Amino acid sequence: MDRFRNFDWFLMAAVGLLLTISVAVIFTTTFGESGGAGDAIQQCLFALLGLGLVFVIGVTDYRVFRRTAGALYLVALFFLILVELIGTSALGATRWIDLGFFQFQPSEFAKVVMVIVLAKVLADNQKTIGTRRTFFKTLAYTLVPTLLVAAQPDLGTAMVFLGTWLGLIVAAGVPKRFLAGTAGALAVLIPTAWFWFLHDYQKRRVLTLVDPNADPLGAGYNVKQAQIAVGSGGLFGQTLGGGTQSQLNFLPIQHTDFIFAVIAEELGFLGSLLLLALLAVVIYRALAIANGARDFFGYLLAMGIMLIVLVQTVVNVGMNVGIMPVTGIPLPFVSYGGTSILMVLLGVGMLQSVASAHSRRKKPVFAG
Repeated sequence: MDRFRNFDWFLMAAVGLLLTISVAVIFTTTFGESGGAGDAIQQCLFALLGLGLVFVIGVTDYRVFRRTAGALYLVALFFLILVELIGTSALGATRWIDLGFFQFQPSEFAKVVMVIVLAKVLADNQKTIGTRRTFFKTLAYTLVPTLLVAAQPDLGTAMVFLGTWLGLIVAAGVPKRFLAGTAGALAVLIPTAWFWFLHDYQKRRVLTLVDPNADPLGAGYNVKQAQIAVGSGGLFGQTLGGGTQSQLNFLPIQHTDFIFAVIAEELGFLGSLLLLALLAVVIYRALAIANGARDFFGYLLAMGIMLIVLVQTVVNVGMNVGIMPVTGIPLPFVSYGGTSILMVLLGVGMLQSVASAHSRRKKPVFAG
């Protein structure tokens, strides 16, 4: 009960409201299309299961993840390799393993595991963070799952891995010379990836950012329809379930990748602002929890979960309004998907575990 008293209930309130919005919007966008409320019910069940996970993990000592990081990393790699062998495909990508009762997406699990592993490596090497050995050790741990995910192909999730890694090494206090070297390496690797590794459809998605009207019925179609939906919502929206773009199926994959555009159309600018404010509360509370962590590992664990939510929010909202390429990244707590909901709520459970162990320190773990 002492741990429950230290729970961050502001965080839980924001998460609960986000999940409520998610179920409501998924219901309105899929009810007529699927002939029932099956998708909304499934999302609700996974949300409830995930909330149960929050309370179980929240009262557990978060340091157990430090002790099991190596085993979790091997399990994550096993599933990423397994999806290449027996995975199911959709929309040109092989990202899921059919478990019968739902489609498990290993890359979502790997996101959370990567945070645990990087937090452990950086915490174990806190005194040598300024050395090349520690820097390249974190990079090596990150690149293996990143390359496996990119091969699915899932460039968006690979970007989330790299973005989380970069954010965590900055939070840990890696010297600026390493960051400058990373920027230089990216300047070389990005053109190389463009010519040698990116598929033609991925290149078209990037080029669509420059001119969405160049191929309005092809690569630019999704972005164009999402922008129309966002713009047509106005200040107050067209009411829940009344959006023309979403209800008439002009907007593709409405309840997953483009659910933000549905919310903007049906609930308007004010509804979109509320959604972003709730996500901002989650990010802010995660930062507060990190700042109050009792050790360096707890600080990095909370920062890593915050980074996952932040990076995915920026990428998903960005692609809905046409300033980021379409990558298939879910909007945290909102987009339809059992694995996505469970893993992001697992992350919330870790945040609550760190919060429940707060000590009465006058200074944060990391003030540099």
